[in-house]
Amino acid sequence: MKRWQLLAAQVLARLVFLALEVTLLVAFAVFALDVPMRGRSSAFAVVCLVGAGAFVGVGLLLAARPKTVEGVSGLMNLAMFPMWIAPGSSFRSSAFRSRLNRSCGRSR
Repeated sequence: MKRWQLLAAQVLARLVFLALEVTLLVAFAVFALDVPMRGRSSAFAVVCLVGAGAFVGVGLLLAARPKTVEGVSGLMNLAMFPMWIAPGSSFRSSAFRSRLNRSCGRSR
């Protein structure tokens, strides 16, 4: 198998899983949490594809240089470290809907 075939297979497999994951996540948000779906579905699909492409690019960038699996693991940990430390820094919990606040044990 050629390298480009392996890369194409990995990217296509991730796109298939992306479609399944996004569909389930959006369906849960719409039906269970009453999140309105505003805007065009095509624009949402484009944003999902661009985001997936960005993460593929970051993964390839981090995996291209190291010579060992341990090196890749270390660089991935370094890239994900800010997400572990400050995952909720970009939004306020008071902005959640009241149903979600009640389920998290917060009252409004």
